Amino acid sequence: MPGEGFWKQYNTNGYSYFSALGHVSFNITKHIEIEVGHDRNFIGEGYRSFLLSDFSNPYMFVKFNTRIWKFQLTNIWTQMTADVDYDRGRPTDGRYPQKWFSFHRLGFNIGKNANLGFFESVMTDQADFNYFNPIVFYRWVEQSLGTPDKVMLGLDGKWNFYPGMQVYGQFALDEFVFSEFFGQDGKGSKRNKYGIQAGLKYYDLLKVSNLDLQLEFNSARPYTFQEKNDYQSYSNWRTPLTHPRGANFREMLGIIRYQPLPRLSLTFQSMYQLYGADPDEETNWGGDVLKNRLVGSPTGLFGNEIGQGIENKVVQTHVNASYMLKHNFFIDASHTWRRRTAQDLDAPATNNYLQLAFRWNFIRPDYNY
Repeated sequence: MPGEGFWKQYNTNGYSYFSALGHVSFNITKHIEIEVGHDRNFIGEGYRSFLLSDFSNPYMFVKFNTRIWKFQLTNIWTQMTADVDYDRGRPTDGRYPQKWFSFHRLGFNIGKNANLGFFESVMTDQADFNYFNPIVFYRWVEQSLGTPDKVMLGLDGKWNFYPGMQVYGQFALDEFVFSEFFGQDGKGSKRNKYGIQAGLKYYDLLKVSNLDLQLEFNSARPYTFQEKNDYQSYSNWRTPLTHPRGANFREMLGIIRYQPLPRLSLTFQSMYQLYGADPDEETNWGGDVLKNRLVGSPTGLFGNEIGQGIENKVVQTHVNASYMLKHNFFIDASHTWRRRTAQDLDAPATNNYLQLAFRWNFIRPDYNY
């Protein structure tokens, strides 16, 4: 169960799991807010995030939000699950190995309509007090310690360029070699690993109240978020911390949201994905963030392109209607259609899913990938 952690088999075709999460927040000064809890975090304006998404399991965290003038500083320190013990194909009892993740983002407003942010994060297999410094440059600390800890850098931004319209984007850098990125000799280098996002939001589309449109493009090069050392990939509980697809993909998303009545919300989502898959556990084309980036690569250092491996193309649509019967008590009805074509399939695989659910004080799970 992605994002839910420990699960057990229920009868023949079912699965059961227990989910518990929550946090508290309070202000310690006029400018500083603290959140402490066992929950998920999402950083960014998009439907997806290459900085930190809420796709993986909840984890223990402490978050500081500091706002002074036009600046916003976000610090997150967490303890995550590095790996899981399995028995007969399901999680089993055991003291699972842990890892530690530190994140900070400095954003600032540009005029009244734009915001630009710079972020940095580090994943390590053992806690280190050097990473608890809220303003230090993690990359400098990692080099000074001589550790192989995984450091990510990047930026994100948004711009409300017209009333009701916003463009946004992200750039997450895992590794970069200038000469190979811009030089012909280094085309397709495995060491140039990054994720890119670009999106558009249009509120009150065609001047229809509560009708919103969102378009988004996401792409991550092969081997992004992987690491050469155990327990340092960008993951938690064997699940990606950013995009559900991991890496080695391109994606287009379209989302229409409409609220015709105060208690009724309608959502239509469409998705197209191109990604490369591995034929077996030993081969690594760069999409599975849990694999060692130095092991199993068929191409070597150069010649790596998005979609390499077994090429897959997915088209998916999802329609959902949610009606609030009473305060925070919802009834949901949805339909999902998914079509996948791949080089290892004789014919396209098509699936249809119908769902009917009741929710009370619970966020609706989303498995759009």
